[in-house]
Amino acid sequence: MCDAALKTEYDDLRYIEKHCQNLFLRSETVANLRSHIESKAARLQKSVGRIRILPASHPGSQRNLYKHYMDAMAINTKFGAPNLLVTFTMNPAWKEMTDALRVGDYGSFEQMSHYRPDLIMRVFYAKFKVFLADILHHQAFGKVIAYYDVLEFQKRGLPHVHLALILDPLDATLDAARIDRLVCAE
Repeated sequence: MCDAALKTEYDDLRYIEKHCQNLFLRSETVANLRSHIESKAARLQKSVGRIRILPASHPGSQRNLYKHYMDAMAINTKFGAPNLLVTFTMNPAWKEMTDALRVGDYGSFEQMSHYRPDLIMRVFYAKFKVFLADILHHQAFGKVIAYYDVLEFQKRGLPHVHLALILDPLDATLDAARIDRLVCAE
């Protein structure tokens, strides 16, 4: 899976190199960047190769992360600060996960969940869609007028999502009794 991911990213980078020469950057930005890199290389007595600036659409690039950050700040500017921060975490013991793993001869699992990242992501994404529908459509926390989320991976490789929810002003009043009804840790 790591090889497949690296090959995919390599192909994406090759495509950008071949087909995305015009990145719609102001020319003085590129000129300043190139002069900075060349001066730094001269101080280190190194040569400069070809400079490639990744587009904001490339996942994980600095411009992509900055774009997402600016989108989140624009949402905050328009709708106000988030009322709730909700974390949704993958549980490898979910029934859907354990049912999909092969069982050995003596009833013990032949496969462990951390060996099946494909199953982990499928089950996680399906459960997350149901969770998000409960929040947005069934209004589990009240009417949500805006939200943004961040998907992260724990050190064990399990995914989790942080959701910032901006509630309608009528539902945004969070007194102690309402918070006690909303907060649950199991």
